[in-house]
Amino acid sequence: MRKSLLLIFLFSVFYSNCFSQETIKFRAKYVSYKEYDKYGWSEWNEWKDVNILIVVNTEDDRITIFSSETQTLDVYEYEDYVEGDNTILRFKAIDQEGIYCRIRFVFNEYDDNRQLYVDYSNFTVVYAIKALR
Repeated sequence: MRKSLLLIFLFSVFYSNCFSQETIKFRAKYVSYKEYDKYGWSEWNEWKDVNILIVVNTEDDRITIFSSETQTLDVYEYEDYVEGDNTILRFKAIDQEGIYCRIRFVFNEYDDNRQLYVDYSNFTVVYAIKALR
């Protein structure tokens, strides 16, 4: 049931016409990050141009980010909520190293800004993404 809800919600969020797919693909065009140290959180660094494929596999509850080092994130919990003009899909996950992280897909209902955040305890990476059709 959770997988079908996730699939339907992701498709409705990203305006897809096909509800039968088990994978959803995105292309990241920009990336930024910030780090946490003894002084607190740093500012976001400047956006960097990238060309990264991101694949959400709803059948396996897995998100794979094909950056310079492939990241495989296994989802074990899911929730969504609305915050102002943004709808946010949040996932709790474990990466290939066994480290817990939080994943957030954020989209604004009034524009095409879509972002994917991968939050760890000491750093956060954000990707500016676009759904592939």
